[in-house]
Amino acid sequence: MYKTQPELVLGHLQKRSITQAEAMPKYGIFGLSKVISTLRQRGHKIDGVMTNVTVGGTTRRMMRYTLRKEAKE
Repeated sequence: MYKTQPELVLGHLQKRSITQAEAMPKYGIFGLSKVISTLRQRGHKIDGVMTNVTVGGTTRRMMRYTLRKEAKE
């Protein structure tokens, strides 16, 4: 079954964080920020932290997104 980009990213976020550098080759997603925005509009709590990522020998700054774990009552 085909999964949408938000479904792919949400599944990834349920296991670990993600950056644009990871989303592009793994899922073919070039606009990760738009997918994150869509997930946030759907009510998912996603945090973003600026981080240094090395891509092809070059260090670049980009957002690392993490799904916020809801506290269990």
